[in-house]
Amino acid sequence: MTIRAIPTSTPPADPRHLPEVSVIPAPSATARVLACISGKESLPVTALAAALTRQKKKVCLLEARKRRDATAADPCFLLTGQSLDGFLKRDTAGIWRAPPVRDIGAFKQLTPRQKQRLLSAFRYLERRFDYLLIDTGDDISDWLTELRLAAPRTLLTITPESGSMEWAIRLLEEIRPLGFTHTVYLIIDQVSSLLAGHDSYILFQQRLTALDIDLRCSGFLLKPGNQTTAAPPGSVTESYLDIAAARLGDLIDQEEGGNAGIGRFFEQQLPDQRRPEKPKQARDLETAGLLAASYHAALSGTRL
Repeated sequence: MTIRAIPTSTPPADPRHLPEVSVIPAPSATARVLACISGKESLPVTALAAALTRQKKKVCLLEARKRRDATAADPCFLLTGQSLDGFLKRDTAGIWRAPPVRDIGAFKQLTPRQKQRLLSAFRYLERRFDYLLIDTGDDISDWLTELRLAAPRTLLTITPESGSMEWAIRLLEEIRPLGFTHTVYLIIDQVSSLLAGHDSYILFQQRLTALDIDLRCSGFLLKPGNQTTAAPPGSVTESYLDIAAARLGDLIDQEEGGNAGIGRFFEQQLPDQRRPEKPKQARDLETAGLLAASYHAALSGTRL
């Protein structure tokens, strides 16, 4: 899809210098943030993003991919500290796009300044859009796993084929023990009928029982259809896609606990510099107290 800038519509300007602080303030997020996982033969995330824009939603799509070339030195635009205005472009479908989000490895491996810039960039995007879709594809890496854990919701697209279901189950099995507790919104693509789609949903739901994952069905897409590019206006595929996009929004509206952002996951990994450090004298007294307690416990034959 050709991406072009539309001069008559630009996102609001963000600060030219991103804040360099130990903990980024966390304003109320307005964007509905979803990590999108889709198989090779299923619906591309761009098609869903286009459906959301047809509902007059302001959608930003970030494409995150595993780095294939270990020698690639292209910096991730989220870490540059520059204004995001110069990176965001609106394509012909009305979707706000940016350069691919390069694989930057685990968050803990970043420098303190890079961590701050990454959080600032995500906060900016969350405040400016209705939807922030992070396309993580079907790959596995530390960076993609962290994005899937950080996003408060997951959108999973599969087909009724057994291979597609097995792939999705294996991926969820890998990230579930890492603390993955998000709601998974499911779209089943290329179903022969709505009844067949419902049967596939029930089957997939049963396969996930052991993982204890909150699975919610957003919709089904009938075949045949052009699933590699955006469907032509007025097509059956586009109609069902619009229904799935609308239902996705309705399901998210039913969530409890407000609209969480993606930055919360990363903020929890920052050192808490807001907690005042105890004076050395207080630390020494505390250590002496612990030693004395251990000594008396040893004499009495008890354990601390």
